[in-house]
Amino acid sequence: MKKTWFTLLSAFLVLLVAGSAAAYSIDFTSGSFAGAAGLNSFTLGVLGGTNEVTISASGGVLSHNAGVGLDGFGVASSIAADEADEVASPETIQIGFKYPVFISSMLMTNLFIENGYTQNGKYTLNGTGPSSAFFATEDIILGTNGEIVITGIPSIAISSILFEASIPDFGKLNEFSVAKIDASNVPIPSAVWLLGTGLIGLVGLRRKFQK
Repeated sequence: MKKTWFTLLSAFLVLLVAGSAAAYSIDFTSGSFAGAAGLNSFTLGVLGGTNEVTISASGGVLSHNAGVGLDGFGVASSIAADEADEVASPETIQIGFKYPVFISSMLMTNLFIENGYTQNGKYTLNGTGPSSAFFATEDIILGTNGEIVITGIPSIAISSILFEASIPDFGKLNEFSVAKIDASNVPIPSAVWLLGTGLIGLVGLRRKFQK
C-alpha cells in the first residue's frame, strides 16, 4: 500500500514540475547537442531534465555547428547543391517535445538575400494546419550570419514543429539552420491540481487514523 501511495504522489510531483510555466531557451548551438551530428534523431533533456526535446531529420542526417558561426541544426545530405549542413528542400527538421510548450520566439540562421533573391522557409505547428513562412532580412554581402527571429507564434500548446525550406524559385536555393527556441512549459490542468491535493489529503487522513 505504501508503494502505491508513493507511486501516485511521485507521478503528481512529476506533472507538477513538468507543468510549471517557467520560461527557458533551448540553444541548439550549444555543444550539448554535438552528439546529434550524423544521426537521424537525437533526444536531450532540457529545463533541468523536466522536459525533453527530440530533433529529427528527413532527407539526410542531422548536422550540427556549435561555435562555428553559431548555426545550430541543419541536414547533411548530398541532395543539396550548396550548403550540405543546412536545411534545403526537400529536407526537413522536426522538433518534438515530451511535454507540450508555449513558444515565444525562434531563431533561424543562414538565411540571406543574395543577388536580389530572398531565401525563405516555413514551419508547421503540431503537424496540422497551414504552414507559416519566414524570410531572410540580411544581404549576404554584409558578412553577417543571416539571422532572423520569428515571433508572433500562436499561444497554443505545441508538441512539435516541422521546419522545411520552400521549393526553390528560378533555380535559387532556399536554406537555413535552426539555432534557438524560447519556450515555457504548459501549466498543468486544474484537474491535475485537484487530483494532487486530493491525494495529499488522503495520505494525511490515512496517517492520522493509523496513529
